[in-house]
Amino acid sequence: MPAYSDKTRKTGSHRYVSSGCPELECVYKPVVGQPETSSHDPHTDNMKLVVLACLLAVAAARPDKDATIVTDERNDQGDGNFYYRFETSNGIQKEKTGTPGIEGQSNYVGSFQFPLDDGTLATFTFEADENGYRVNSPLLPPIPEYVQRQIDFANSQGKRR
Repeated sequence: MPAYSDKTRKTGSHRYVSSGCPELECVYKPVVGQPETSSHDPHTDNMKLVVLACLLAVAAARPDKDATIVTDERNDQGDGNFYYRFETSNGIQKEKTGTPGIEGQSNYVGSFQFPLDDGTLATFTFEADENGYRVNSPLLPPIPEYVQRQIDFANSQGKRR
């Protein structure tokens, strides 16, 4: 059985020693006389920075805290037919109508919009039924030709069954 030498790993200002056996998972232990930290994983500090950056990004992108609901209309008949619409004082709007589908699903049509940084409104319309979810907006890029060919092919295969 070959003899293995101890290996030393330095992370920040701390040094750790492992038994140098390559066939086994190495377990790092603090070197005697070196300060101990609450985490022996060198990736923990990086993760803390990532989490902090995410929290700062969320705080910077927080919605308008003073926005109020100016319209809230709801109608649900209990049989799968419904309608709702809401609008907030900062320009966010959503409208959705639902009906029962022929295959037991719920069909939806509607739209939503929200203000962009330049003051314009981003507007989207959508439809969801037995053929899937489809959304339209002038902000969405056109479907590339090769993607449309794949969609058409998939639709033709579904009709052959």
